Formats: sequence, C-alpha cells, structure tokens
Amino acid sequence: MWKLLLACPLVLSAQFGATLSPKTTAAFEAYLKTAEPQMGGTARYGQLRGGEVRVGPAREDGSIDVKDGMVHDWVAAALVPGATVEQALAVLQNYAAYKTIYIPEVTESRVISHNGDQWRVYLRIIKKKVLTAVLNTEYDVVYKDLGGGRWSMTSRSARIAEVDEGKELALGTGHGFL
Repeated sequence: MWKLLLACPLVLSAQFGATLSPKTTAAFEAYLKTAEPQMGGTARYGQLRGGEVRVGPAREDGSIDVKDGMVHDWVAAALVPGATVEQALAVLQNYAAYKTIYIPEVTESRVISHNGDQWRVYLRIIKKKVLTAVLNTEYDVVYKDLGGGRWSMTSRSARIAEVDEGKELALGTGHGFL
C-alpha cells in the first residue's frame, strides 16, 4: 500500500511534463502558411442580429491535429446594438483594461507596442478547471477597416510561456497546456 501511495505522485509528475518538439513547431508554421492567406477579413457569418455573437471553428471542428500537438483555430463575429464602430474599437483596443474586463481569466494586461492598426499586447491568462494553468502570452493584433462600418481584427499568438510557481518556464516547455 505505501509503495502505491509514494509512486503515484511520481507518475503524475512525469505524466504532466511536456516539451514542444521542433516537428510540432514546424507543423504549426506550415499550418499558418495555409490558413493565414484565407483570413481576408470577409464576413463569415453573413448578417447578424443585434446583440448576437457567433463563435465557430475556422475549419472543420476548430482543432487541427499536427505532429505531437493540436492547433485551435476559431472565428468570432458580433453586432453590438446602439454602439458605434468607434466605441467598439475603443473597448477592443483598451488592452490595459482587459485585466478588469476579462477577470478572472486575464490577471495582467498591457500594450507592448502600437503602430497605427498594428498592436503587440501582453496578457497573463489563468485557466482553472481540474488543474490550473498560468500563461504569459503575447499577441500580434491587426485591425482592418473593411468599409461600410465593418472591421476585422486578426489576433495571432506570438509568444506563450507557462508560469509555474511564479516563474516563467522556458518557451516550449511546461505541463502540456500550450
């Protein structure tokens, strides 16, 4: 009985360690080369009703298997009744406020750089389910005026690092949450 109790923590610890392989990184980059040209900012959902938010997979079921990993690719659209485009953009581009707007999942947020319609932003994200994952993330975000009061926003993760016991782990390592 004691052997089983002592062995379990070792098995669990080993089970949840992960390192991002070069093959997985290469598969993700190959996926981007095919997916990004198709992200032209065209209306995916047609006409939305006021207050409606639609979220769905960009392709198939939104999860694409790659060598030793999985890519999640989703698309969203929203129509906010009574709001102007300027008001919506003001909320979306107020990255410093994300830590209060999207609490409890976003605990830190700030703009790293901003040039015209291009932004680089930092978010610390906490996901709690059975286990807790803390991630330091950076995103390259591009806003594009499509005309007629319509805009697209493309947000691409540029850097994701897991945080364990308050310390950021080396990129591509962690417990397999990336």
